[in-house]
Amino acid sequence: MNLLTQSRLSRDFELIPFSTAKKRRRVFPNRAHWDSLPYLVLHAFKLFASIIKHRPQVVYFKGTSDTGFLRDMTLMGVARLLGKPVLCHLHGRPMGRLFAREKNAWRPLVAWGMGLAQETVTLSPGLAEEFRIMFPKASLTPIPNVVDTNRFKPMAENSSRGPLRVLTVGRLSREKGTWDLLQVGAKLKELNIPVAFRLAGIGETEAEENALKTECGKLELDVSFLGTVRGDDLVREYQRAQAFFLPTHAEIFPNVVLEALASGLPVVTTNVPVIPEMFGAEEGYLTDPQDIDAMVGALKTLATDDAKRKALGQNARALAEANYGIDVAANKLGSLLKKLGA
Repeated sequence: MNLLTQSRLSRDFELIPFSTAKKRRRVFPNRAHWDSLPYLVLHAFKLFASIIKHRPQVVYFKGTSDTGFLRDMTLMGVARLLGKPVLCHLHGRPMGRLFAREKNAWRPLVAWGMGLAQETVTLSPGLAEEFRIMFPKASLTPIPNVVDTNRFKPMAENSSRGPLRVLTVGRLSREKGTWDLLQVGAKLKELNIPVAFRLAGIGETEAEENALKTECGKLELDVSFLGTVRGDDLVREYQRAQAFFLPTHAEIFPNVVLEALASGLPVVTTNVPVIPEMFGAEEGYLTDPQDIDAMVGALKTLATDDAKRKALGQNARALAEANYGIDVAANKLGSLLKKLGA
């Protein structure tokens, strides 16, 4: 939503932000915490007061599709109680106990919650179909995440000298494939393919992060742990890199892939949903999760074939501009907001 406030939406509509952020150092999605209920009550009262004060024509929610949907459903209920149309932008796929494909005790409640939104946005056509199977009465529109292509863009000159510079951005964990990255690095070293990995992110725990660093030392890999990187520093990391690597085991619609595409980087990642809908063979490589040999092969090609790497990077940039620019999503969202606010 922050990016969309920079688009034509900010000219066509008066946008009033409302945050449900929680103050924690390490916050990971889809996990309940002891303070979740107090925060929910606080945010419900704040939303009630904000709607009374500002009298919006439409209330637009950025929602999730796991246990966090209970929070979203409560807040959407507040908006509907006050007679406001609701647009829910689901940033997720059907998963977890609430959205399990098999019928369960939660299904009637979740179906009622989905019905609170007159219009629901999903991140891809494939996700729209998944939700439509479970909730046939829902009005679903696929609109992908966006990236600021004016900010995330390739460097004018990116030297090919030295080891292949590979960037990964995200949580350092087994679920994100960080330990697989170490296996990939070890095999590339055996093949005498010089690769320098730069990891932007923190571990779920400091102990796990320290274990990763220790293992890198044992394997004598060229890995830099950057910690949390934001803003212009993150933009520069993408610009310095020559390839982007995300060996993840589970994703939804990772913005880091969009940032890499916009930065003109060939992407090596896995074919978990919904990533295959984001790009294809013209922009990078998709492998099965934990297919170490396929990942090694992809990075080896990028390290040894400059022409191939540059062609993939140029295609990646073109795809980002055509499909994931801010105005692409803004136009579609604007149409839905006008429809609901009429």
